[in-house]
Amino acid sequence: MQQLLLSSLLIQIANILKQLSSKNPKVYEQIIASSFYSEVLYKVRRVDPEIVVALAMCPGMFMYNIDGGTIYGEWEKHLVSPFHEMIRIFTNNYIAWWLIGVDILMLYKGDINSRLLQAWHRREKHVFVWTVNEREDILHYRNELGLAVLTDKLQLAQ
Repeated sequence: MQQLLLSSLLIQIANILKQLSSKNPKVYEQIIASSFYSEVLYKVRRVDPEIVVALAMCPGMFMYNIDGGTIYGEWEKHLVSPFHEMIRIFTNNYIAWWLIGVDILMLYKGDINSRLLQAWHRREKHVFVWTVNEREDILHYRNELGLAVLTDKLQLAQ
């Protein structure tokens, strides 16, 4: 039931974004719909294919439902979750990005690797790294790897 309510809410939000953008086309330049769940982005794209969407990836996220409840019991978490994680990484990197039309990949800072960056750059997609809150890390990701950085400490990025 919660899944259905959440899905309905997402469609409503996408419709509001579409209405805003029809009144002011510059809204498309200012909005990024991001989610850890590809189904959310799929629904946003169905309502309005012009909205920029960002697929966020986080280690261990498949231990939870879209409504925040846990999927696995304690022992399953350790046995099943790693396989689920491998499937998630594969589908997000080789299927979901194309099916949905993902514009941006948002990676957790610990998941950055050169192979993944090269694959997304070959697709001409942007890669953001999050949440980077150390000055040295911000400078490394931004200046050496050329990535957009999401941080809680904006003053460190200046």
